Amino acid sequence: MGVILLCGVHTAFRPATRGMDFAMNDEEKVDALSSDVFALKMLLPGLLSRIGQLDPLLASAIEGGFQDTIHQLEHLMAASPSTESNDRCIKALATIRRLHAAVLTELSKLRTNPAHDHGS
Repeated sequence: MGVILLCGVHTAFRPATRGMDFAMNDEEKVDALSSDVFALKMLLPGLLSRIGQLDPLLASAIEGGFQDTIHQLEHLMAASPSTESNDRCIKALATIRRLHAAVLTELSKLRTNPAHDHGS
């Protein structure tokens, strides 16, 4: 188990792959992490949009989750004296806002074209 520092908050994580090679050099670790983040950025908007389409209550919960996260990051930025931590939060906030916009766009597409399918 490891610990990640995100905007001054420690988050525990476990590697997704049990057989992960812990002898990877730093560049390989950064590449692996970058690929994981890219995959999540690609997956989340479509997944959350499809969940939100199932029920208005679910769509509202997804919207609330984005808003809660944005408010939490803004609070962390205001409370943190560290420029480095604030820079990280600013970048995270921009990512959350891009994901939020992507989810809203996908949800709008799915509402206007229920037969819309990413696999076709």
